[in-house]
Amino acid sequence: VLVILILILVLILILILLVISVVALILIILIIALVVVFVLPIVLVLLVLQLLVLVLVPKLQLVLVVLILFLLVLYQGCIKVEHTGRYCDHPDSNNLPTRRKRHECDSCHDAHALDHCYHGCSLLDDRAPILGDSAGVPGRCSHSRRGG
Repeated sequence: VLVILILILVLILILILLVISVVALILIILIIALVVVFVLPIVLVLLVLQLLVLVLVPKLQLVLVVLILFLLVLYQGCIKVEHTGRYCDHPDSNNLPTRRKRHECDSCHDAHALDHCYHGCSLLDDRAPILGDSAGVPGRCSHSRRGG
């Protein structure tokens, strides 16, 4: 009788251990599934982002340097073009043909006078000279005489 009781207890323990191991196995499978479904994509995205950053950051730095240099060159070009601009004939507010300066940094300035081309009044000097009319007469730029 004692041997039968010990065998029954051992069988019960084995069953309990089997149930625990099956539950543990199911939990492990669920945890792995959760990791695969939720964590792995995040890790993959982070890895891809890290690779992109490693690949692109030097290129972005290069693009920023080129952009800054371009803006500096453009700014210097604006300063130089103020003195060496091309001209365009355009009617002024009275429909008279007015010569206006044209360059890539600024639109043509209205001169409001026949055949004159004025400097745009700059922030540094409000009295920038007129480039001259067709007769070559010099003049001055003022806010009241400067258009657009």
